[in-house]
Amino acid sequence: MNNVPPPVDGISDGIDELIEEHLARLTEKVNERSSIPEIADEVSSLNDLLISYRLRDELLEQLLDRSTAESRRQQILATLPG
Repeated sequence: MNNVPPPVDGISDGIDELIEEHLARLTEKVNERSSIPEIADEVSSLNDLLISYRLRDELLEQLLDRSTAESRRQQILATLPG
């Protein structure tokens, strides 16, 4: 089995696509004059995605920081999805 991670550009493209999909759905719901609860659900879903992205970014930043203790690096590696 080949466990080589995808290139960083590929990961970024995937995240960009997810955000674009959420924004497109949100725009569609607004343009269709969907109910407030439907729009709020889409906004909440987009917010969750952005928070997840930010948290992963912070963890990766710590992982790459040479001053991060080895024990913390192990915690981060265990936290991040494979």
